[in-house]
Amino acid sequence: MRWSKLSRQCVAMVESGSGGSLHHDRGQAVLGIVDRATEMALFYFHDRGRLRTTSKKAKMDLVTEADQEIERFIKAELARLAPEDGFLGEETGGGTGEALWVVDPLDGTANFLSGLPFWAVSIGFVEAGSPVVCAISVPVLQETFHAVRGNGALCNGVPIRVSAVNSLERSRVIFGRSTDLPPETALRFAGRAMSGGALIYSFGSCAFNLTRIANGSCDYYYEERVFPWDAAAGAALIREAGGDVDYEFCASAVANGSQIVATNGRLNLAV
Repeated sequence: MRWSKLSRQCVAMVESGSGGSLHHDRGQAVLGIVDRATEMALFYFHDRGRLRTTSKKAKMDLVTEADQEIERFIKAELARLAPEDGFLGEETGGGTGEALWVVDPLDGTANFLSGLPFWAVSIGFVEAGSPVVCAISVPVLQETFHAVRGNGALCNGVPIRVSAVNSLERSRVIFGRSTDLPPETALRFAGRAMSGGALIYSFGSCAFNLTRIANGSCDYYYEERVFPWDAAAGAALIREAGGDVDYEFCASAVANGSQIVATNGRLNLAV
C-alpha cells in the first residue's frame, strides 16, 4: 500500500508491523458498534422526510440530526470500549494522536436524504499514523465491511479482494468531486479515463467508493479532496484486500482535505 511522503508537519499513513491481539479485539468489538449504528441510520433513513437539515460550506455538503446523533452514539461507545484512545469525527471534531478512532457517521448525506443507497457508516482505527482497523456499513445494501491489519478484508464475513483488471479499456473508474471546488480537475480526470475506454461512475460517497475498490467491482478511484474521516477506514480495508491507496493523513488534511487515489494496484491513470 502506498501513502504520500512524510513531512515534519504531515505524518502519512504507512504500513507497519503485524496486527496483534489488541487490534483484533478492537476490530471485533467495533463490529457490534457499527451494527447498532446501522440500525440507527436505517431508522432515520426510512423517516428522512422529517429530519432537520443544514448545509456546511457547500450547498450539497449537508448535515442532519441523524449524522449528529449517530456520531454521538459511536463516540460514546468507543469511549467505553477504549477510553485511552483518541477520537476524530466529521461532526464533533477531535484531534490527532498515536491511537485514534476516525469516524464518519453518514458519508454520503445528500444520497441518504435523496433515498439513494450510496451512503455508509464508516469507523476506522489509526495507530501511529497507520490505518489498522476498518468497519464500514452500507446499510441499504446490507453490506458490512471489516478488516484488521494482517487478517485480510471481509464483506459480511466473506473474504474479498481487489480486481485483477490491468488495462484501462476494461476498467471501471470512479471519480468524485466536492461541489465547492471548480469542476475542471474532476472533468479532466474523467475525460482522460473515458478516452482510454473506461466506464465512469460517480457515487457521491468516499467510503462507499473505497468499498467498491476493495470488493473488486471497480478498479480505480480518484477525488480531488476528501477528509480523513472519509478515507481512514476504507484505506485499511483496501490494503487488506490487496490494493493501493495514496492519501496523506495530517493536520492540513483534517482542516482542508487532501487528494485520494485508490486502485487495485494494477492500473496507473495519471491525475
